[in-house]
Amino acid sequence: MFYDNFFIIFIIFFTSMVVFSSYPIYAAFSLIFLVVVVSFFFIYITFEYIGLLFLLVYVGAIAVLFIFIIMMLNLRSYFYNSYSFNYSFFFIFIFFFSYYFDYFFYFCNDIVYYNYDFVNIELFGRFLYTFFSFYFVLAGFILFSSMFVCIYIVKNITRLNRKNTFKESLEVSVKRRFFI
Repeated sequence: MFYDNFFIIFIIFFTSMVVFSSYPIYAAFSLIFLVVVVSFFFIYITFEYIGLLFLLVYVGAIAVLFIFIIMMLNLRSYFYNSYSFNYSFFFIFIFFFSYYFDYFFYFCNDIVYYNYDFVNIELFGRFLYTFFSFYFVLAGFILFSSMFVCIYIVKNITRLNRKNTFKESLEVSVKRRFFI
């Protein structure tokens, strides 16, 4: 019971850090820590496969991609105005929603069916790799192609900046040469 509250406190803290962060790189790091805490919470409540999947997919692929994009776009001078939006309604809604489901799961435990023949990881693995193998490969291809699209966008931005600087330097040299 203590560890449940411990995880919930960290989840609320990192969620508020993501929402109220003034710099995008801090928001991305807070999002990574949030996903790590949520995955450990899933492992704690015996959903091992979901916890390991969160660690592998979100932290290993998507979060690294977010950090790569943020660092390549050179957003050091850009910051969000964190006080321009009022997020209190959102947090109150999430708070009451989580307590409703907490009440539901603690007092309605008789509706849960436990299958003790297999471990959760084995059940999810059999289900994922047999029935949904096409969608699993498709999701991997989408993540792979999104990485290349992000690299292409960043390369085009730097190429356009180089053309502009070359064009500006050419104009300056022409003006100097002809005393314009």
